[in-house]
Amino acid sequence: MAKQSTKTVQEQLVRLGEDLGFYSLKEYTFKSIINAYAPRYDVVWMLDVEILNLSSVEHLQLIAGKYLPFAAFELEGSTTSSKN
Repeated sequence: MAKQSTKTVQEQLVRLGEDLGFYSLKEYTFKSIINAYAPRYDVVWMLDVEILNLSSVEHLQLIAGKYLPFAAFELEGSTTSSKN
């Protein structure tokens, strides 16, 4: 279970992404094409290519037909151990 401070940072990243014009998702996993491990990211920012009218990216594999991943964030909520 994530610490409250980690959840707060996650919410702040979501809001920041939205303020910057991105579609923000929490706890997102990209679908694996080859049955390989696909990590779950705490926050992912996506560009909506329909809003931006970016017809030049139509050849790319878009998420839900219109989202292009821009940034993915993995937050570490635990403190470092005494072994570090």
